[in-house]
Amino acid sequence: MIIKVIKNDQEYQSALKFVDELLDKDPQLNTPDAEKLELLTTLVQNYEESVFSEKLPDPIDALLFRMEQQELTPDDLVPYIGSRSKVSEVISRKRTLSLNMIKALQDGLGIPAKVLLNQQKTTEMKSFNFDNFPVKEMVKRGYIKIKEGTKKFENELEDFFGSINGNQDVFALLSKASYIRSPRPMNKHALLAWVAKVVNKAESENRSNNVVFTEGSLNKTLLREIVDLSDEKEAIYKVVDLLKNIGVYVVIEPHMSQTYLDGAALMIKGKNPIIGMTIRHDRLDNFWFTLLHELAHILLHYGKGTSLFYDDLESVDHHDPREKESDDLAIETMIPKSSWNRSPASILPSVEAAIKLAEELSIHPAIVAGRMRYKNKYFTYLSPIIGQGEVRMLFPNINWKI
Repeated sequence: MIIKVIKNDQEYQSALKFVDELLDKDPQLNTPDAEKLELLTTLVQNYEESVFSEKLPDPIDALLFRMEQQELTPDDLVPYIGSRSKVSEVISRKRTLSLNMIKALQDGLGIPAKVLLNQQKTTEMKSFNFDNFPVKEMVKRGYIKIKEGTKKFENELEDFFGSINGNQDVFALLSKASYIRSPRPMNKHALLAWVAKVVNKAESENRSNNVVFTEGSLNKTLLREIVDLSDEKEAIYKVVDLLKNIGVYVVIEPHMSQTYLDGAALMIKGKNPIIGMTIRHDRLDNFWFTLLHELAHILLHYGKGTSLFYDDLESVDHHDPREKESDDLAIETMIPKSSWNRSPASILPSVEAAIKLAEELSIHPAIVAGRMRYKNKYFTYLSPIIGQGEVRMLFPNINWKI
């Protein structure tokens, strides 16, 4: 069959027949048959969207109807879709059906492929090309366990990106609905791989926690409570648990090459807010400011259009008022302006002044030292109290040497 734009029902039926033949071959990634199948599937979907979109049922509605007909439970779908978590994501429309799933559901449950293929494609999804991702680094970091070129490699990639695959908010990273704060260009595909890893970690936590975030549960009072914990023993563990209890997940994951990332606020539709932190700078002052800055994004900007904020906090951002809003809220929460103005720490770069103000506010001295270093743009003094080397050691299960 010559693959071309489908213009009528006869060509459409021929295309569907060829799709079935290619699915039966189960072609491996990057083979001619796999490329034909990908192209043909896109042409079929485009034709259906223009001609049959109102006649064909939604694929998930069709699946739910078949489950009701045959009295099937989600566990009964595992042989066709893969795992219990994948079934849950498909039914809740957080994961699109893969070609392997479509074939299995067509053969096992008798749902026509043309119905299952009736999935809306977003502009962002069209940019989702595995060839653009830093696969070698992903393998080195343990994101992907199967070596490139093996038969199961494509399935491994699909599993890894499964939690964000088809999510328009996440793929906005490749367009305009995300914001990157950095003076240096970042590799967006490396960022997206990092996001997938962070989301996977957070969802693993959510399975055991099962707390749904509600807007308003994060407020200025809670931010202040978080700062107040900073000088306590095991403060970081306590804060992570406190946020987990309201459905905000803090995930520690080292940054990918060419990302220069300190932290990110991920506010993805249908998921709990996530704060990803790289600990790129292994210092307590940087940890607390990054955490408060990303929390400020969630408090101020949750549900207001932008779903992802990526922050290199070494840079000063004058282009987006939301970054200034988050900076201002984080700074005021950590050290109120009234306390700062009357403290010698605002003018005297000494360890004693930093410790005195920290004691007055009942916060960790590293927070005051960080404010003093940042205000004066002098980053070599007060080193004894910034908590150098005291963050990564709290997460010994992470390989910091990559």
